[in-house]
Amino acid sequence: MMANLHARHGDDSDIVQTLNVMRMAGCQYSSMLSSRLQVYERVAKLEKVPQLLKVSFNDGILVDQASTSMLVMPYVQNSLLDDALQALREQGWKH
Repeated sequence: MMANLHARHGDDSDIVQTLNVMRMAGCQYSSMLSSRLQVYERVAKLEKVPQLLKVSFNDGILVDQASTSMLVMPYVQNSLLDDALQALREQGWKH
């Protein structure tokens, strides 16, 4: 519920703070990523995700293929191709 409010009303600093608290509490990157992607897709603001992830925990996501794939698929589906390619490059994949 709180994530929906953050996504809808665009308070990026609160979103980053929430992600940092989740990370410090031991939440898995894949769980945090999955929930954020669902919320931002639901409110049609997926284009905000790349910047939020860079600020909060992009390095942790791009260390494994599963999380990278989980991130790249919605980017491609929502025509965020530059962000998808950037994530793949950072992960070390060739295009």
